[in-house]
Amino acid sequence: MMAGGYQGTYNTAVNRAAGRTLRRWRDTFSAIGSQGSTRKAMAGIGAQIVSSTIERMDEGVTPSGSAHKPLTPEYEARKRAQGYSADIWQRTGESKRKVQAIRATRKSVIIVINTPYSGWANSDGRVPRPVLGMSSEDTKATERILLRDFKQQLDRMT
Repeated sequence: MMAGGYQGTYNTAVNRAAGRTLRRWRDTFSAIGSQGSTRKAMAGIGAQIVSSTIERMDEGVTPSGSAHKPLTPEYEARKRAQGYSADIWQRTGESKRKVQAIRATRKSVIIVINTPYSGWANSDGRVPRPVLGMSSEDTKATERILLRDFKQQLDRMT
């Protein structure tokens, strides 16, 4: 009888300690969740997307990885006549230089190609060539950035 009573007391103490620990973790996760990501994490995500956007411009692919349609013959001829490369996104390079993350908050980041003609330049008037967007690699990188940020917040709270 004594051993059973001791075992019951021990289990109760363990359960109480586990309950306190679980409640502390629940409260910690809740606090982190209510704060959202940090501005630093969102800036990191912005940098990742800017980098991959420039890579996509160089490679001539969309965020999903499919190749862009070729330039229209008229536009290609016009570019060549003006002394420019016929490669997509390769006229003056200004669009690539102007891809930027212009603002990061705790919950979002804004990324633009900050040239007055980029909307036209990426479509040569008729053929859309999207480069801004989330590729599967961007999604994985974003998850790593957010997880690292979450761990840093958790370390600060514990």
